Amino acid sequence: MSEVRLRRARSADIPAMSAIRLSVTENVLSDPARVTVQMYKDYLDKDGRGWVAEVDGKVARFSYADRAHASIWALFVSPGYEGLGLGTALLDLAMQRAASRKIRLAL
Repeated sequence: MSEVRLRRARSADIPAMSAIRLSVTENVLSDPARVTVQMYKDYLDKDGRGWVAEVDGKVARFSYADRAHASIWALFVSPGYEGLGLGTALLDLAMQRAASRKIRLAL
């Protein structure tokens, strides 16, 4: 049985989140340089909030809620970790965060 942990994202997670973003087979970036490390950093706290799902200590999924636009900026799953329900759990975290701040997210 795998150990799963959901937690708030931190700067040290950015390389793993970027690798996940670049590995997906849907919603592929036509220009990977458009999503910068600074954007990941800004969405950790300044522009929103980020979360990761770890499976056996490895970041397998991540999500970010965008505070200014009341939307989900990112929700990505590493290939091979689909179907575990962790994407839904991360979306739930974003929705709970928005509700606690009285923000209605546009999905």
